[in-house]
Amino acid sequence: MVTVYAEGVDYSHTPHSNWNAIASALVAGDYRFAGRYAVYDKSPNGRGVTAEEYRTLTNRGIDVFLYYEETTSWMLGGWDAGVRAATRASDVISTETMPSGMPVYYSHDIDPESQHFEAIDECLRGCASIVGFDRVGFYGGWLGVDHVSRVGTAKWFCQTIAWQYGRGVHPAAHLHQYNTGTNVVGGVDCDFVAALQRRYGGAKEFLDGPTPPVPVYADPIPPDLSNGKPFPHIDAFGIVWLEATPRRWKALKDTPRKQRANDEAEEVGPPIKKGERATFIYSVAMPDGSTWFVSKAGSRCRADAFVPSA
Repeated sequence: MVTVYAEGVDYSHTPHSNWNAIASALVAGDYRFAGRYAVYDKSPNGRGVTAEEYRTLTNRGIDVFLYYEETTSWMLGGWDAGVRAATRASDVISTETMPSGMPVYYSHDIDPESQHFEAIDECLRGCASIVGFDRVGFYGGWLGVDHVSRVGTAKWFCQTIAWQYGRGVHPAAHLHQYNTGTNVVGGVDCDFVAALQRRYGGAKEFLDGPTPPVPVYADPIPPDLSNGKPFPHIDAFGIVWLEATPRRWKALKDTPRKQRANDEAEEVGPPIKKGERATFIYSVAMPDGSTWFVSKAGSRCRADAFVPSA
């Protein structure tokens, strides 16, 4: 028996921007939350949430969670697609004055196939390199949720009834999109979504900022592999070493270089200044969900302090 903590909806394009009418209809239907899109094309002509819409919904007691989607199969673009998506979604969250620590459900909106999983995992790792593991969610069918939850490349899961094939609700799901038919609420075509866990990634939970994760550092740190060459995935001491090629990043703030991948480590050399660019040859995903970039010289910097750069 599946426990449902709250009923909600999600919607993309809207035929109007009368957010008060939409909020009133949601309240009347006892819908407690709405799933929207952290994308640049804004409703009503596009899909993206706006600051006015977000304020109107939350003022009426409607929580908001977020998806990100480009084309239905965009996640097959791997790491680079994930970096792009998380950068854009974070920009939308900031621009539309939503809580900075809230997660986003990155959407693989096609029937998942086993040959897709490697690219999906790399895409989610690319997302985590920008926003951290704690803010990475995944939307997809039963097989996708099953794979990603087992591999551990996302923390939050929204399962769609599409491509469920009678398997029921996956135990990892926070949200279940259980009806994708024509459901008009406040003049808007909605999908119906059930919250299967009390914490499902809604904005309200993050209004006071995210709860900092308790650091869990592997000991010993795996040997330094910074030889300037790509290498296969290695899982050692609880740290996943991600295959990567050298790429340029721009610092968002003054960023110390560390000898070991944790905040207590000694600094190595001068810090990378805000706006300065650096080249990293691979990244390290730590057990606490943080991600660090590693330079050819072996110094490490927190990934959340950088954005991609030419």
